[in-house]
Amino acid sequence: MHSQDMSDPDLPQRWMFEYIDDDYEPPYFSKNLRVFDASVAKLKDVISMPGEKISFCYDFGDDWNVDLTFEKVFVDKELHGRKFPRALEGEGYGIIEDCGGTRGLAEIAAAFKKKSGSDYKKYSEWLGRKDMDLDTFDLERMDILLRYLALQYWKVYEQYEDDE
Repeated sequence: MHSQDMSDPDLPQRWMFEYIDDDYEPPYFSKNLRVFDASVAKLKDVISMPGEKISFCYDFGDDWNVDLTFEKVFVDKELHGRKFPRALEGEGYGIIEDCGGTRGLAEIAAAFKKKSGSDYKKYSEWLGRKDMDLDTFDLERMDILLRYLALQYWKVYEQYEDDE
């Protein structure tokens, strides 16, 4: 595993997973940041004991902040597709890419709750739907999305490796 440690003992430790290649430059906000090569690092390199917690920011433009608590590891050999990630439970609709983070998501929720006006028209056209409840969590939908996204990322990065 490749990582760069830019730590200052007086600040809390931060981690970033990036694809590190010959052109990689550390981010400007690198104070107390440990950067892992995402092509080889795993989450278990950061947290590994039940009860440990981690917060991370996804998509630095939209700033989706996600808090995870490591609860337990279990193996279910009967579970179909066990090599892919899956959700065991959740809350709310989830992230909508490029919507402007939590503020944008709140605007979308308000527009769909109102079901009229220019915001509703804009968001319903953009998302291709007339109805959306951002308070519901659909476990089956989330598992499908996780499997699909994992497969897409695998294809992209395998292709990326083949192009070099």
